[in-house]
Amino acid sequence: MHCRKNCRKKSSNKEEGDWVEVTEVMNGIDSITGLTESTPAKWIGYIAKGYIQNKEMIQIFVNAGKDIGNYEYDGSEESELRRIIFCEENMKVVAEYMMKCDEFSWLDTLQQCVRHLLSGNEMDAKNKEICEKHFCQIIENEIKEHFRSICMSSYMKQTRDNTEIICGDIQEMGVQITKVMEAVMLNSEALQKMREEQLHSRQEKTSRNSTYKITQTAIFGYEFERNAKELKWQLSRLCSFTMKTSPQEQIKDVIRLTEVWENERKAYPGWYIAPYGIRQTLEMYSKTGMLLTCLQSMQVGDALRFCYEFMWRLEQCQCGYGSYEKQKLAEVWCRYYQEIRQKGQQPWMEQWFYIGQALLRQYREDGDFDQWKEMFDILEQYRENGTDGEAELKIERAKMAYAERNISRLRRELAKCRFTTMSFAPRLQKAGLLSECGMENEALHEIADMQKELLQEIRGDIEMAYRIYLMSLYAASLQLQLLSMEAVARLEHTYETQQETIDTVIRRIEACENLFHWETEVNIVQQALMCWQDKKFSKSEPFELNRVSYTFMCGSDVCEEAYVFYRIMDRLALPLSSGLVTMVSSMERVWFRALLDISYHVALTMLVRGTRSETVKSLISHEHIGTLDYETCNACAMYLIRVLETNLEELGDDDDTGQNALLNAIVQNVPELLLRFISRCSDEVQMQGLRMIKKLMEIPVLPQSFPTARLLVGLLKQISEKNKACMLGELLTTKIYEHRNLMGHQDAIDIFDYYFSKEDTRSKLPYCKVKEETIAYLLSEPDTLYKWRTKVARLETLQGLGLLTEEQQAAYGKLLWKYVDEKTNLPNLPNMHLFFYEQMPAIGGNELRKSVKAFFLNQTLSEQFKDEDGWRISMGSITYLDELRSLCIALENGYWSLEEAEVLIQNIIGYWPVLHGKLDKNATREKTMFSNAGYQEFEVRAIGMIRTLSALIDSLTVPLGEKSKADIRNMCNEMKEYGVATSELELYLLKDDELEAFVADIRTSLGGENENAIIDALRAASVLMKKYPESSAAKKLLKELLNLFHYRKTTGLVSVIWILHNLVYEHSGLITAKIVRELDGNLFTFSQLESYSKEQIAAQKACAALAYRLKLWKPKYCGAGVDAWEKLCSGEIWNEVKNEWLDK
Repeated sequence: MHCRKNCRKKSSNKEEGDWVEVTEVMNGIDSITGLTESTPAKWIGYIAKGYIQNKEMIQIFVNAGKDIGNYEYDGSEESELRRIIFCEENMKVVAEYMMKCDEFSWLDTLQQCVRHLLSGNEMDAKNKEICEKHFCQIIENEIKEHFRSICMSSYMKQTRDNTEIICGDIQEMGVQITKVMEAVMLNSEALQKMREEQLHSRQEKTSRNSTYKITQTAIFGYEFERNAKELKWQLSRLCSFTMKTSPQEQIKDVIRLTEVWENERKAYPGWYIAPYGIRQTLEMYSKTGMLLTCLQSMQVGDALRFCYEFMWRLEQCQCGYGSYEKQKLAEVWCRYYQEIRQKGQQPWMEQWFYIGQALLRQYREDGDFDQWKEMFDILEQYRENGTDGEAELKIERAKMAYAERNISRLRRELAKCRFTTMSFAPRLQKAGLLSECGMENEALHEIADMQKELLQEIRGDIEMAYRIYLMSLYAASLQLQLLSMEAVARLEHTYETQQETIDTVIRRIEACENLFHWETEVNIVQQALMCWQDKKFSKSEPFELNRVSYTFMCGSDVCEEAYVFYRIMDRLALPLSSGLVTMVSSMERVWFRALLDISYHVALTMLVRGTRSETVKSLISHEHIGTLDYETCNACAMYLIRVLETNLEELGDDDDTGQNALLNAIVQNVPELLLRFISRCSDEVQMQGLRMIKKLMEIPVLPQSFPTARLLVGLLKQISEKNKACMLGELLTTKIYEHRNLMGHQDAIDIFDYYFSKEDTRSKLPYCKVKEETIAYLLSEPDTLYKWRTKVARLETLQGLGLLTEEQQAAYGKLLWKYVDEKTNLPNLPNMHLFFYEQMPAIGGNELRKSVKAFFLNQTLSEQFKDEDGWRISMGSITYLDELRSLCIALENGYWSLEEAEVLIQNIIGYWPVLHGKLDKNATREKTMFSNAGYQEFEVRAIGMIRTLSALIDSLTVPLGEKSKADIRNMCNEMKEYGVATSELELYLLKDDELEAFVADIRTSLGGENENAIIDALRAASVLMKKYPESSAAKKLLKELLNLFHYRKTTGLVSVIWILHNLVYEHSGLITAKIVRELDGNLFTFSQLESYSKEQIAAQKACAALAYRLKLWKPKYCGAGVDAWEKLCSGEIWNEVKNEWLDK
């Protein structure tokens, strides 16, 4: 249970201030495609050896390694293992080895290499199998693709050569034809005959080509030329509005403009989506807030007519509304609604309904769900007044469910959408939403039926503007039809059989380009985004001296085309992806970044639906979250919590989420987004997050791809101890289900495997309310091993808080021994440190202690690696060393007798000759498979030995024997030859006359740049100050640490602050009133810094903890620095920083 083990062990520290370390030609091409897709496996080696150069082969392996290493990377042990195993250096070595292999057994050799690469480490067997299979498959596919490119290149080269030959022949033929023509001119009959033959040939060629082209006439029975007069629209320039002295004159201007706009609207050609040029001109002539200033003084009917014309033009432009515009439009709409309530039906009901629909969309896009609900309820009463009111409101309700990402409700709303024949636009929207739900086949049926009825209507006797509207709507629907067809073909593996049908749709799209042209819209937004990004993020040179700049005009820094493109996608009902087919994934990142500056809620909903998880991580960074206001973080976090809560039923469905693009996007993006936004949010949102966790964990089955452990641990880190204490009683009742995940989380995790981050109970106990029936249930006999382990974890939390009575503690002690490990004779709790057994209620007394000690005394460190062939990755976690070190730190000194300690020392030192040889072997040999990673691994083991021996010696109450000291000193001297820092351990071997020189070495290391040396020196300094608090050496080192804190030296800064925190926490005699004042000054300086990087947040966290301890210990010496941090922790700072002030 790797995840659970890490969580529990990490939370079981002796004290809060423990160390924080810094570790961070189409037929030919089709033939080639068919050949490579069906290439027999035995040919792969032949292709690799004969057609791919060494450099290209290395790049193929490196790229494959990156794909495996970065897949669903979440920082877990298994993810780190994959990244290390499939690193670039290892891939280069494997590639070089494979280039020397026999082509007949090439694939078999590749599999053996990958197995050898994966052997000897702690990765789960199932994950090893998956990694091996996927890696070999990637290599095989890349080789096939490379061979196809080579074949295509060769094919094109042959084509070019043949073309050159033909061109030469044609030139020669041209000379001969000239001579022939001169002869033919002598005979007019022969010349006439030749011309007739040429004309006949051209007609035949045209006839053949016409079968590959579809015209508008063939589709609609009607055709518009590109510059047809029916598609032209004349707009007047009457858009300026001057402030008159008389309000009556202002009103006259608005009424005159209303009439002009009304006539232009009636002359509108009827496009479903107007062309880009028309939209630009219309916006330029329409959008000005000055037009809305006098609406309050106008008759409500005149004001409504103007608002309708104004809003109609903006809707055709597909542009957004400013807050001022929305406010004024909503005021006029409400005034007219009051007229309707008082007087009944009014003359402009259809216009009023249209304005309400547009405002509904705006409220939906803004995330103002309450305002949307209020207006929707009003409009539903007057749905007969809309052009197609009932259908439009039904689809609006479905789109609201989609905006909330509520898949179950969306499906229910779509089931209610049974439209009449003429509701063409709502039917297109319905088809798009069906595709979002993973119902591509149903979407295709809906589109096909709609298009059939559209064509019947178009061929009827209708007005020209309505005909253009229907034809452009048909052209727009082809985009969704094409996307859905490709999605179904790829999901059902029928692409080749569907190719002809797909090609037909593409030719129809080409025939309707003058009605709607998708490629133009994409190109426009791409160019706009490129210019915007260059302007926003490029660094301009400063003005030269003696230059004065004047600003005559200023504009917005946003990219409006990004929002317009979002509106067009919405009008087309196009999802970002359908099945395995994406629409605009290549520009998602910059598009979403531009949307964040325009409409944050729209951008958030698009991020939830995004097709690339990297987009979330790059856009919603710590730096970005730090720039947001508190209300935005709260609103976004609450929205994301609701998205998860409303889709619990969908998540609990055991079906594969891969075919539901929307649900798949939610699983991929929402947990990652929530972890970011909840890092700065209120207590109310944190409590809601805990309730969501409870609901989530009570789902019997979660999707294998859902990041349960990452979401659970990440949220609990961000939520305050106080809020967790308040919710303790409710969360203890969470039903127990064993949730397992793929890729690094094979073992299940429970809420209480990582609940409280601090062991200080003083600030938590007043809020902890647990019912007796809850404790009784936890003490009852479980029927499975997992339920028993989960109950123990929950009871341990109650035991640590002192909430169990003596009778309950006895029952807990009895329950602990229900499942015993046969090897250790201890409770079967692999997720717990061994020192836990010394602290828990025990049955057996001394027998328990014997079992714990026997774990260390009856085995050696060398036995941990006795089956090691070469080396295996430990990820810095060696059970023997980790358990011994944590036990020495957690328990009281004197747990080990001198004799036992010397046995343990020899057990650890005995591994050094083996490790010494491995370091020699990896340091001297040339680069081979695993050499660099191997050396780092052995270096990590050496550091682990140093730190464990230090903790063991520090826990003794009697001096260490001279023989053991000599052995340790010899080992340290040899380790230093390999660059391993040993100052922390050497401190325990010093003689009195060696202390000053030792301190000088530490100060030298602290001033260096070697991170490992700095960390080792800091650990040694911490021990020395604790061991010799009255010495001059300790005072010198304290002064050195204060200087590092003052000047904020980056490397080791966080560790420096935590060491100072530990001294204050332990009430060290080194911390005098003068030192407190100096710390307070440094804390104040640090509180004024504004930075949102991870490193800065880690430093702020340490500063908050230090300030809190100073406030508790010596409040009368504290000043502005401590007060500043108390104020910050009461405000809108990061939750993980705020949580260090335990009283908040």
